[in-house]
Parts: sequence; C-alpha cells; structure tokens
Amino acid sequence: MNVNVGKSAFARGAILSIALLLGLIFSGIGVVGASGTAPMASTVAVTAIFSTTAILHGEPNPEGQPTLAWFEYGTTSAYGSRTPGQNLGGGLAPVPISASLSGLEPATTYHVRLDVQSASATVLGPDASFTTGVGPTPTTLPPTPAAGRLLRMKVDDQRVGGASAVACTGPTSCWAVGDTNAGLLVDRVRAGVWSPFSVPSPGPYADLQAINCLTATSCWAVGGYGSGITLPLAMHYNGRTWAQVPIGVPPGSIAANQLSGVACPTAVDCWAVGIMDGATPKARLLIEHWNGRTWSVEPSPDPVPGGPNLLEAVSCSSVNSCWAVGSRAASIKTDRTNAGLMMRWNGASWTITSTTAMGPLSGVTCTWSSACFAVSFLGEIFRFVDGNWIKVVAAAPSATTPVGLAAIACSGPTSCWSVGSGFSNIGQIGRPHTEAAMAESWNGTSWASASVQAPTGVFAYFNGVTCSVNASCDAVGVYIASRGANSGQSITHFFADQTPAQGLPS
Repeated sequence: MNVNVGKSAFARGAILSIALLLGLIFSGIGVVGASGTAPMASTVAVTAIFSTTAILHGEPNPEGQPTLAWFEYGTTSAYGSRTPGQNLGGGLAPVPISASLSGLEPATTYHVRLDVQSASATVLGPDASFTTGVGPTPTTLPPTPAAGRLLRMKVDDQRVGGASAVACTGPTSCWAVGDTNAGLLVDRVRAGVWSPFSVPSPGPYADLQAINCLTATSCWAVGGYGSGITLPLAMHYNGRTWAQVPIGVPPGSIAANQLSGVACPTAVDCWAVGIMDGATPKARLLIEHWNGRTWSVEPSPDPVPGGPNLLEAVSCSSVNSCWAVGSRAASIKTDRTNAGLMMRWNGASWTITSTTAMGPLSGVTCTWSSACFAVSFLGEIFRFVDGNWIKVVAAAPSATTPVGLAAIACSGPTSCWSVGSGFSNIGQIGRPHTEAAMAESWNGTSWASASVQAPTGVFAYFNGVTCSVNASCDAVGVYIASRGANSGQSITHFFADQTPAQGLPS
C-alpha cells in the first residue's frame, strides 16, 4: 500500500467542531501533558475515492507548539496503518494537510482519523469512514473537451528580464524567480503587488530556474551562475532573507552545470535536478539532494551513454515518491536532446521509466495521486493512472498553431493548469512568426484551451505556473516588447497572470 503526502485544497475551518475550538476533541481522546495548550485535531474529509485510491484531508492546529500530524486508517476502528508524519510548524492557525492512499481494497469500508502530537499533548481525532468503489480506476480520459477558463493579467514588472518559475504559499503571498540584465530576478507579491526583493549576488551571469516553497518561511530556488564554467546555484529563504547555500559541484564537469527543477516533500528532504557538462560523457544528468544540512550530488542512471541528457523538472508527493522529467538523445550518434525522459524515485534509487513522449518533457506535477501529469515542449500532456503514463491529446488554440507547454500545476484533483506558448506563421516567407502566451485547464475529467490576457508585443510566453489552495493559480513568463532596430536584439520583461479563484468562462 502506497501513501503520498501533500498540502490540501480543503477549505479552512469548514470541518472544525465547537469542541475543537475549545481545545477538546469531540468523539476523540486527548492525552495532555503537564504544561502547554494541546494541539487540535480535526474531522477527516475524504475525496477522489476510487476502487483502490482515496485522498484524506484535515486541518489540525498546532496551537503555538511544534506539532506533528498523521492519518490512521484501516478496515476497522483499530486502524492498523498510518501515513508519514507531517510537520505543522508551531503557528496558531489551522494547517491544511492531505495524504493520498493507494493499494486499497475495492468495495471496502475504511475507518480513518487524524492524530496530532506536540511536546505537551497527543490528540486522537474522531473516527470517520468511507467506502472504496467497485470498478477499476479510470485509465482513459473523456474525449469531450472542458470549457476553457480565463487566465487574466494581474501585473507587469517593467524591469528588463524574465521570470522562469513561481511559487505561492497562499493566494496573496508568492515568489517569482528568473534573471535580469543586472543579475538575479527575485520578485515577491503581497496584497496583489509584485515588487523586487533584494538578494545577494552569487556571481556573474546568475540565473534562477525553479522555486519550491514548503511554507511561508522556507523556500528553495535553484539555477546556475558563473562565466566560463557555470556552477549550480541554490538559494534559501528563511522568512526574512534569501541566502546562497553551498551545493555540490559534479566531479569531472568542464562547462555548464545548471539546475532547472526543485521539490521538497519535507524541510529535510529536497531534490534538485538539471544538467552537467563533462568531457565524457557529454551533457549528463545532474541530481542533487538536501538532507537538512547539506546538498550533495546523487548517482543517477545515464539514459543514453554519451548524452546529451538533461532533467527539466521534479515533483514529489512524499519522501518515497518523486518524478523527474526531461530529455535524452534520440541515439548515441546525435548531440541533440529530442526525446522525452522520465525518471522515478522510489525511496531508494532513481530509475528510468518508459515514455511515449515525442518531444522533451518540460514539467511534472504529482502532488495529487489522482491528478499526476507531465507536459512536453511539443504540447503533449500525460497522466499517470494505475501505474502507467497515458498520453492526453490537449486542445490547441487552433489546428495550425503549434503549442509548446513549459510547466504544469494543480490546486487539487479537479483543478490544474498547464502553460506555455503557441506559435503562428511558422516557416511562412515574408511573415514574421509570433509567439503568444497560452494555457490549458483541467476540470477533473478533461483538458481544454483557456483564454489568456497577455501583454502586447513581439512575443509572449509562460515559463512557470503555481496553484494555491483557494484554486487560483499564478503564471509567470516573458514578453518581448520590441526588437532592436539594428542589432536584432529584443527587450524582454517579466510578467504574471492570475486566474480568478473560481475561474471564469472563456
């Protein structure tokens, strides 16, 4: 039986009883220590129930003490199984958590409860139950497209540069990272306003490619910096400032060492992925791991000996389950990465899994077991169901417009966004080709093109997207306002779009 742990989209406070507000557990048991306020458990809600899978949700409250929470489950009220503990921190507000269960028995009633533990108390929440379905988990997607939703512009940052990735810890607290002509780009949005945030410069040609925020006081951003030899870069936000953290340099590297993806299932367990360029083999995979103290280079398989091979993104649902995607050489005789690459972490090692992706894979999200998706630069979307990756044919802006998808994120099993760009006038003599930011939305049954409001200019495209617990999503990217009259160079700017919390019809 597998358990995946992640943040929940469960509505705050909706399931708290009056007994919880009094610091007691209705129909539960509280074992309170000699001092301190007992943490609060909550009733368990269950969603996405299939024959062998389900998602558990709860909102425990640490009540000002460092607190650990977990779910117990089983076919009787004695339970017998539990999910990994989740660190809630020591705040005073409820913390939404979830755990995805798999390997359940079909047509079976399961009992569940949420338990919390601090230094002063262990609190056992009330019992709840659910019954799994009879039929198999769906393996194909309905052919009818969903209604597209509007992705509307939220703000525009006029600095010269571009955003590569975005992460939010709430609907009004987000970070965007990338690069500018003056160095790193780190922007923060608060109360709907994006503004630059001061960060130390690691060196020349610095660039941040990915960001992951576990909490509002713990974020990791990764990328690369340096002239001549590019070194991997890791920076951490502690709730007050950003600081560079030493990270392992791959042995034998002679040129580019760039990190392009990062994921943290816990504060002491993070993965960063990218590419390293060595003399032999050329352009091989780079995987780094954070153990709570240091970053270190981890061994990884070589998809095509001699390369080039690279990883673009990584997503983890638990410490024992992560997916990384990227590209590999079509054969050992080519120096181009033009085939998809997919790898899985099972808690012990990284292994390569088969994929039918025609192009390089660019993004992956697997926080929700029933909404685990990967996307490619050719516009392909894949869904992981019953142990297999199934290709989804995504709706395109038009039949003649090629689509490239760069990133994907979900706020829950029935709400996901994939973003990138669409191209027009490709290969048409006498007509300059254009690139427009585009997005596609998932409603729990199918994907559909979404309306996008984007800046006007020569080009506009999305690089990253993130979704918060209230079902709103933020996407960041680049737009080219104008071309240089003589040099042919372009001026690029960062921009961000946001969906309304409930979405709008296109």
